[in-house]
Amino acid sequence: MFGFSRANFFDTEFAIETDDSPRPICLVLRAWPDHLLYRIWLLGQRRLPAELSKLLHSPDTVCIAYNIPAEISVLLKLGEPLPAHWIDLFAEYRAVTNGRRQPKERTRLIDALAHYGEFSIDAEEKEYWQEMAMRCDPVELEANRKGMLDYCQSDTDGLTALAENPRMQADLTKFHRDEMLFRGRSMVARARVVGVPVNAPLLRKITRHRLAARLAITQRAQTTHGWGAHNEAGVWCPLFDAAGGWNQDIYERWLKGQNIKLPRSRKSGQIKRKVDVLSDFEIKHPELTPLRRTVHLRQLLQNFRVPVNGAGRSLWFANPFGSITGRDQPSSAENLFGLPKMFRQMIQPAEGNSLAYLDVSAEEVWILARASRSTAMEAAYRQDIYTQSLRKAGWSSEAAAADRNKRGKPFILAVGYGQGSHGLAPRLDIPEDAAAELIWRHRYRNFPEANQYQRAIVAGAQRRRKTYFTPLGWPYWTGNLRSARSMMNFPMQSGGSDYMRVVLIASTEAGLRVCCCAHDGFLIEARTPELEDAIRTMQLIMEAAGIALYGSTPIVRCEQRIHHPHSFDPGLSPEEQKTWNTILRVIDELEAQSTQAA
Repeated sequence: MFGFSRANFFDTEFAIETDDSPRPICLVLRAWPDHLLYRIWLLGQRRLPAELSKLLHSPDTVCIAYNIPAEISVLLKLGEPLPAHWIDLFAEYRAVTNGRRQPKERTRLIDALAHYGEFSIDAEEKEYWQEMAMRCDPVELEANRKGMLDYCQSDTDGLTALAENPRMQADLTKFHRDEMLFRGRSMVARARVVGVPVNAPLLRKITRHRLAARLAITQRAQTTHGWGAHNEAGVWCPLFDAAGGWNQDIYERWLKGQNIKLPRSRKSGQIKRKVDVLSDFEIKHPELTPLRRTVHLRQLLQNFRVPVNGAGRSLWFANPFGSITGRDQPSSAENLFGLPKMFRQMIQPAEGNSLAYLDVSAEEVWILARASRSTAMEAAYRQDIYTQSLRKAGWSSEAAAADRNKRGKPFILAVGYGQGSHGLAPRLDIPEDAAAELIWRHRYRNFPEANQYQRAIVAGAQRRRKTYFTPLGWPYWTGNLRSARSMMNFPMQSGGSDYMRVVLIASTEAGLRVCCCAHDGFLIEARTPELEDAIRTMQLIMEAAGIALYGSTPIVRCEQRIHHPHSFDPGLSPEEQKTWNTILRVIDELEAQSTQAA
């Protein structure tokens, strides 16, 4: 199977301890090709039976599971050395259906079995046994030992049926065995991520008072900025009412009074109020900035659920291969690097430890330059693509440096996604004809090879239904392509996901403690005297991965070092720091009130 003489299909059931480590309950393994079945009760056990351990490490054997990190965590908890070869059918199912699934279609084991016409237990029964496992009541579990083992076996049997399904096997023939093993290896590396050390008391305090803080911050912002307008009856009304509710009619009247024109929703006809829309227009209309920040904070505090375990670490579900490009797609409400950067101040190393954050500068530009063989773009990348793009468009050196973050970076990001002059002009606060001229210079005069490469990718995807593969085998079927702009940027984003997986594998296998991946960066941890060695090792790995994939080293920077008791410094502007201080002040007031009431 998959080029191996033997395969082990297995599934585990476990509860979660306060430090996020698993408490093993049982394991069911089916060996292929003889289909021998092993049902092992692990509750209270510290090691795997010797016979099963030997089976896992047999020569020319591959271990097959669905969402490997769960099984890896159990093996590590039991002190078991990890087998050499893994295939994760979770990753493979996402791969074979990438571009064919609906955006919100789920990819659980029962979904994969249903897709291929195989039997599975229903979702309600599965939830019943999962909840029992999470309660981890020893008396209840012992009384239901057979039922729990039967449930665990149903997943193992489902895995076996999935791998032996003729349609699934036909789909997997599109991939080289090494590509599947690479994805499995990346999932093993994912299981070795240790989580982000945080200021746990502060994080729990924010979680506890988030809704009350949301209301208080909304009321303070409304009072400070006085957003509002007169309604049809001529009565002045605030944008946010006393309960923090949003008034869309007053919002539209306020915009009209400020002479601000924003796009309308095609479905509802109402003026849009999303954060990204407000952000696009705030350069031209700075008065939108405090409103955008308030709207964003309201959304974040409404959904804020950053997890923290008993060991003071935040370890969120990365949702690997969650996007069509193969990049991770974690929930922004759970991910400290998906929230506004002010929340990263909660990242804090434990005593005796230090952290370092390393990232690749303009990762997508570097990949595009290498993929398109644009020597001009690579030269500009080496000199800072954001300022160089403005200089090539006619800015002076001084103006380009001053406008780097305000206009240079938004311009490069927008043109990479294929944004036109109509959308770019308000983002840069320039006339539309000037934006069109800027785009034309960038695409046809300054970097024609990169433009030709992107246009060829889009044209090929639009002309015919085909599967596009990244250098390391991540596929995307273009038959349901909805937007040429998404395909224009696909090679850079998917190439970046390949690169990040290579770095994650190499760094965890080298023994580095990776706390998390963040789009194009990594947060690593080490004992304070060993931090510089860890940084040098990580930089070498990140550079070597670039040479291996694209024949060139990216610009790798260690953005900051954090030593206990200091916290992550996200480089806030004075206004952002003021907003953060307001959040902390409101949270402290609410905490004091709850303490007095108790």
